[in-house]
Amino acid sequence: VEREGRACVIGINKWDLIKGDKKVWLEEFRYQLSKHLFQLAGVPAIPLSASRGTGLDALMDACFAAREVWNARISTPQLNKWLEGM
Repeated sequence: VEREGRACVIGINKWDLIKGDKKVWLEEFRYQLSKHLFQLAGVPAIPLSASRGTGLDALMDACFAAREVWNARISTPQLNKWLEGM
């Protein structure tokens, strides 16, 4: 995905089986993702449970958002203006 420059969303299934503080677990997952797969930093990681049907709306929203960003186009003049400012 990274090598081809594609849009990516990570779905974390079996979320209903996580014991303990799920917020802490999710933060740790995202930290480990950024540490070990730093090239995918910022990729949304969405917790879900397919069997219970929870988190699916959030997953779809993240997929649509990723598609929108992927399909965004910047004109050459806009890019040149930005590069000039940098």
